[in-house]
Amino acid sequence: MEFLQKTFVTMFDGSPEKALRAVLAVMGCYVLTAAPLVAWVLYSLFQKDPKAKQQLETKAEPQPQVTASDTAFKLIKTRRSVFPKDYTGQLVSRSVLEQMLEAANWAPTHGRTEPWRFVVLSPDGLQEMISITDRVLRATLDDSAYAKKKAKLESKAALYPRATFIAICSLRQANPEKLQPEWEELAATSCAVQNLWLMGTALGVAGYWSSWQGETVCNSTDMKDLLGIGAEDRCLGFYLVGHSERMSTYRSKRGDMSDKVVWK
Repeated sequence: MEFLQKTFVTMFDGSPEKALRAVLAVMGCYVLTAAPLVAWVLYSLFQKDPKAKQQLETKAEPQPQVTASDTAFKLIKTRRSVFPKDYTGQLVSRSVLEQMLEAANWAPTHGRTEPWRFVVLSPDGLQEMISITDRVLRATLDDSAYAKKKAKLESKAALYPRATFIAICSLRQANPEKLQPEWEELAATSCAVQNLWLMGTALGVAGYWSSWQGETVCNSTDMKDLLGIGAEDRCLGFYLVGHSERMSTYRSKRGDMSDKVVWK
């Protein structure tokens, strides 16, 4: 660099100002020479690929704004019953379960009685629940019916550990000072399950509300003792939750809403 500086100064009678003007003149010539070349390259490109010119001239189109109602409706339509046969076996973490249960806790409730109760079964708790199921079926069915039920349970036994079982319970009188109609409390608990389900869908985990083996088993004395609910309370089955790689393969459709609504 120092050599070039001395050379330019020598060439222009030792005048730095003349040397600087000469350098600027050279740079100007370079720019003027390069500009037509760049223009020619762009012209050639656009002639070969008209889309390139269109993309250059077209401004980015504004993206449609996604509203909260759009997001909510998409979530509702995405919810599916995904069965344990399609669970990977990886159990859902406690932190995800807690988020789902917190969403359930914000269900509507007449009189703020909040009748919903959930019991998350551990692997040992699940085995005890299955044992109770077997005992109740054996005590309430004839030999033929019991054999069919037992065979069905045993055929699915390997699937149950893939899921976390959450007992869905509804207290008959959650608030000692308020006794609401039972159907209202059952409806509130069902709303809580829907909240739980939707949050699970949003978190990317699969779920399925099972009536298990029906009223006789779910509301047997032994089952209520296991779940810690009273004789007057109800177990509405179990919510099974797990991870699945097949959630997107589950399809669903609904009939036209107008066939189910009357405006008066």
